[in-house]
Amino acid sequence: MDPTLNYIPPSALAPNLTSSSSSKVHHILSGSFRSLSLFLLAFTPPPSSSSPSNSIHQVNGTLKLIQTVHGHGPHQYLATNPARDRVYTTSWALPPRLASWTVQKGLNSEWRVDLLDQVDITATSSYITLPPPYTHLYSVGGPTGEVHCVSRAQGFVDGGPGFLDVAGGSPIGSGPDTTLTGGFGKKIQEILFVPEDELERADKMHVALRYSSHGIELSAIEYAFVPVLGTKLIKMYVWEADGVLMWMSSNRSPREGIKDGPRHVKVHPNGRVLYCVMEHSNYVDAYQITPPTLTYIALRSLIPPYLYASSSSTSPPPSPPSKPTHAPIPPASFPSPSPDKPSRDELTHSYRGDTLLLIPSSSSPAPSTLFVTTRGAKEDVRGWIGVFPLDGEGMFADADVDEEGEEEEGKKRRKPVYWQTPTSGGKANAIDLLPKSPSSLSSSSSASGSDSEKGVYILLTDDSDAAAVGGGGGGVRVLEWDGWGSASLHDGGEQLEIRVVAEWPLPGDRTGQQEGEEEKMMGGSHAIWLD
Repeated sequence: MDPTLNYIPPSALAPNLTSSSSSKVHHILSGSFRSLSLFLLAFTPPPSSSSPSNSIHQVNGTLKLIQTVHGHGPHQYLATNPARDRVYTTSWALPPRLASWTVQKGLNSEWRVDLLDQVDITATSSYITLPPPYTHLYSVGGPTGEVHCVSRAQGFVDGGPGFLDVAGGSPIGSGPDTTLTGGFGKKIQEILFVPEDELERADKMHVALRYSSHGIELSAIEYAFVPVLGTKLIKMYVWEADGVLMWMSSNRSPREGIKDGPRHVKVHPNGRVLYCVMEHSNYVDAYQITPPTLTYIALRSLIPPYLYASSSSTSPPPSPPSKPTHAPIPPASFPSPSPDKPSRDELTHSYRGDTLLLIPSSSSPAPSTLFVTTRGAKEDVRGWIGVFPLDGEGMFADADVDEEGEEEEGKKRRKPVYWQTPTSGGKANAIDLLPKSPSSLSSSSSASGSDSEKGVYILLTDDSDAAAVGGGGGGVRVLEWDGWGSASLHDGGEQLEIRVVAEWPLPGDRTGQQEGEEEKMMGGSHAIWLD
């Protein structure tokens, strides 16, 4: 039942081809579920003369450890400010707390990460975010969520002439102190996901993340969204000018008789579409944001449809009629299922829907691609990355269609891309994305030109026993995808491969096992690009 590629680690590939010294070095910070430290890494991409764009594997890039950052982990999730000189982390440590970190950016190994401050919170948080205008930090997890002001330079009053531009790293106006802090300031709100009289006895450790609030996302136009993992609900809030969130509605997923498990949400930059990964049913749903509620639009499967039989009791309801401004979107086509394949009901229990990201993440150019991940529920079940094309309005665009919904003559059909991860991913299989060029993901990109001018680098973390125990390695991997414009055509559809180009630690690496050495990474949790 495994129709996909066999994984070959980059270390097993051609040793005579090394990374170009002129390649730009990118920096990465990773947490771990099993180690207490953070790990600062430097990634040197493969040379541009590497293998062809339709090859499964590519010659080595390199990942090098720059600093083991003594932390207060295990760290589950990391977020940055726009300048990427501040990092904010959630932790499974007790008592529950959040931490902020400074990033000193030098040349290669001169980079350094240091603790800025910490703040105690009521319950272990899962996700944290710093949305525009970068004045408040939002975190949620289990029974509670919290809103903190971003700390400002001493001597300034909130909202006064010394209001700090956290994104740019400098104060607006003038005053006696121009030092940017960017850590945790005053707590202005605690949000409850349990009745107030149940909070004292509610589980406040990381186990509660499995059945209560799990993530938070804010749109650019005054709304916030919290998926509640143990339910079918996405809670919607209005985002007040003072940073406080006010509840608007609780929105149920559209499938009856299924506990979907909303886990992770993202808002399209246009502010009109919300995407949600369902951990238990392994779907990614798209909703139209129609205040004060959400309106279901469509879904895609996190599990490749060619792995399961077509009939299933969890088949979703038909999508509602498209808005007049959108042509009907035909479903993506996949190989016909064979009678011996399991039903989707049976197969979905083997996976756990995980994360999603849009790229580009800006409003102009609009995102052309949605990346999603699912991880194996057991060690022997490998996870998946799914890549879905989007149209200019943020709708799924599995084919090029004209106004009547017919496929336009001469246009090639665009299929979602599914790539099987090297392991189950453990509790991770989280991703972060770095465009290789500003126009990398454009749907109109030409297939001509240098491969290095197209596509995206994908950070993938691995918490599986294979990565964390013994000398397995690969807690952090860098993958490469060349983008829609560089596809080759196979059997009437696009064949776009994802390749592993670097991983760390390498298999057999014994760093951290000797007395006096820094802590070893025991698998990754979440990693982010810092430049």
